[in-house]
Amino acid sequence: MSEALKLASEADVAIIDVRLGDGLTGPSIARSSFAFGLGVVYLPANANLSRSLTGSL
Repeated sequence: MSEALKLASEADVAIIDVRLGDGLTGPSIARSSFAFGLGVVYLPANANLSRSLTGSL
């Protein structure tokens, strides 16, 4: 997660999977990305996971 946040200041948008290799860290990265003004797009392998997230379409 720290690597993603280091790069956040250089990005315009973050494309994030919901469940990364180390667990359900995608939403945590998304919340932190908002502090940098990034837009976030969830691109999950399992669409059912993204439907349960607050603010997802």
